[in-house]
Amino acid sequence: MLNTLGMIDKSKVMLSTKFLLDSNGLSSFLVDKSCVIKWYTPDAMHLLEQCGFDKMTFSSKIQSLLNPMLQKAEIGKYITIDGNSQSKERITITLFQINDEGFIFAVKRDQNVNKVEILKQKFSLTQREAEILYWVCQGKSNKDMAIILDISPRTVNKHLEAIFSKMMVENRTTAANMALNSLLSNS
Repeated sequence: MLNTLGMIDKSKVMLSTKFLLDSNGLSSFLVDKSCVIKWYTPDAMHLLEQCGFDKMTFSSKIQSLLNPMLQKAEIGKYITIDGNSQSKERITITLFQINDEGFIFAVKRDQNVNKVEILKQKFSLTQREAEILYWVCQGKSNKDMAIILDISPRTVNKHLEAIFSKMMVENRTTAANMALNSLLSNS
């Protein structure tokens, strides 16, 4: 990795990083500071393809998706992306590392999608209501859910009222208990 002048060759370091991430099964990609994709691991490309994105489509959308996150880049910040109209997949992209070359993002399949879908169908909820019920089951407060779902706490409260009515319960503890029992019986 040292060149003839004893300096570290950044391109070789980045290739080593990509190889290390890929060999450990970490689906990831690197974008430079201009939000241009520099590389993908094969697993990351595979997950993106399952969501209905090819390299060109994803590359064209990457700036609008990641720019808000990179305005205040913090390790662990993430976004969730729904697949296109043909795909039911959903992926989460998390800021994994910041280095001189840019930003490395980890890509993973969103495991919560099936749980949300189960809750949606079992209790005849809307997509958003099912998402909120899922987060209630995870012990999240209205304020936490508002941040996660990018809505106001008042909107969360209105959705909870609708959920309680549809489930014929009076509080979040009973709703969470019913939802968790439903999820356990479907696993």
